[in-house]
Amino acid sequence: VAAATGADTQSAAAVEASASTVIVAWQNSVVSIWTPTRQGAGFLVDARGLIATSQRVVGVANTVEVQVSRNEKYLARVVAGDAQKNIAILWLDPKPLGAAPPVKLASSDAARTPIAEHDKVFAMEPSVQGTKRLTSGTVKSVTAESILTDIGLDRDSSGAPLFNGAGDVVGAEWGPAGLLDVAQHI
Repeated sequence: VAAATGADTQSAAAVEASASTVIVAWQNSVVSIWTPTRQGAGFLVDARGLIATSQRVVGVANTVEVQVSRNEKYLARVVAGDAQKNIAILWLDPKPLGAAPPVKLASSDAARTPIAEHDKVFAMEPSVQGTKRLTSGTVKSVTAESILTDIGLDRDSSGAPLFNGAGDVVGAEWGPAGLLDVAQHI
């Protein structure tokens, strides 16, 4: 089985290796986000404690709880948000994050965009138990604002990072659109 990736082709073994690399490299960088009315996901983007998530998860809250492991939740402050782009940035004192590395954000350049139709992608969802679930899928379409995939995520996965085959974050999940999931470009 081969999945098209832009101009390249990945073998099933390469896709599996990519999935293993993503889960090992970034599992400690993906967290659960809790408000009194919502639950979602987020991911560490800066070692100083900055976490990206969906604005839909945060809503109008000024503070949220960030779950870093099964039994550890810490208060984080909402420092920025953009409802139109559906992105929010939180700040959590970095001590509870330990040695968790910030995820690598994909960047576009003239030579190659970080994501294209038919690319293999991965979304990492945290669970209430503190474990992470990696789900793979294929990009169905890409616009300037969003990435449509066939990944079937849980309702509470808004804000989860969407990784390309290189293990770089290309978007944040913001929910299902029928049978497909939509991610917002980062």
